[in-house]
Amino acid sequence: WTGFLPVALNPHSENPASGYLATANNRTVDANYPHRLSSSWERPERAERIGQVLGPLKNATVDDMLRLQYDHYSLLARKVQDMLFSGESSVKVRKVVAGMDWQRRGRALEALDRLDPKAFDAVMDSESGSAAVMGAFFHCAVRETFLDELGPDDGMVWEAFKFESLGGYSAHQDHLLGREDSPFWDNAATPERETKWDIIAESLHKAVLFCEERMGYARDGWRWGRLHTYEWTHDFTSQLPVFRDYFNRGPYPASGDPNTVNVASFMAGDNFDVALIPAMRMVVDFDRAEPAML
Repeated sequence: WTGFLPVALNPHSENPASGYLATANNRTVDANYPHRLSSSWERPERAERIGQVLGPLKNATVDDMLRLQYDHYSLLARKVQDMLFSGESSVKVRKVVAGMDWQRRGRALEALDRLDPKAFDAVMDSESGSAAVMGAFFHCAVRETFLDELGPDDGMVWEAFKFESLGGYSAHQDHLLGREDSPFWDNAATPERETKWDIIAESLHKAVLFCEERMGYARDGWRWGRLHTYEWTHDFTSQLPVFRDYFNRGPYPASGDPNTVNVASFMAGDNFDVALIPAMRMVVDFDRAEPAML
């Protein structure tokens, strides 16, 4: 940047027909906007979800807004369900799963049963077993797609890739929802050339295996909040661990994910420790004598 645009040329909206203004750090201009704003944008699902909730609302109340701030519906999870259960993509996934050995096939089919829209409402609730499987699937898909090219696990490139996933729309979402021709789908460690659907099927199998390893074989004990947690830690305790239990709090079960309005982001392909949360949320009713509500 070498100066300032006239205010009239900045992205803006006045009295929109929708009756509301909403952003979630997402891209707010189309590809034809002539001025460079950024090359990094947040994933679109949170903004899309806000529009999905606000669009039908008439005479919105404070309670409506409070419910929206705590919303844990993941539109990315819903889009993944579309990929797994509708259209040509679902046929391709099922074909690969059918050709697996019986153990891997059984786990992949179990994952599909858990993620089926009839069984999972795409709400990433801390108490949900299906949300745990969806989170595990995201985790495994990231590692199955990219680790063979960008690893090892403790290498600088993989560390940079994981860190970048916190900063906005990232490669793993792009690949899950498209990019069937990407060379990243091929597993560099095997002589065969894998397709997207090979990797998706393998990720389904490994998602169930991951849940078994992390939460045990008893399916009724699987919970998203057992994988996905908040922990408040003080930098001081990294130098003096003896004070850890005194200064630190957690871990506590967390709902949501990087794509929910009540955002709870973590490094893709690393673990589910919450690294980014809302700095502040405020609901204001201008019809009240003291409108501010936190």
